[in-house]
Amino acid sequence: MAQAIGVPMMQATQTFIAQAIEVPIVQVTEISTVEATEISIIQATELLRQFKYCLKFKIQIKIQLQGL
Repeated sequence: MAQAIGVPMMQATQTFIAQAIEVPIVQVTEISTVEATEISIIQATELLRQFKYCLKFKIQIKIQLQGL
């Protein structure tokens, strides 16, 4: 089942993260599997926003490396 939803899930996750942190993401290459918890999407979005600058830095480095 995981393989069947893998591609749509990656696309949806890429869009969700890009919107949450307001940073365009070239590609989501890996998604860790997590169990469903009581953390809501709103809480998850807020956590992503808290790490916005760290994620921006990592994405910029990745894009720079890909451009070499």
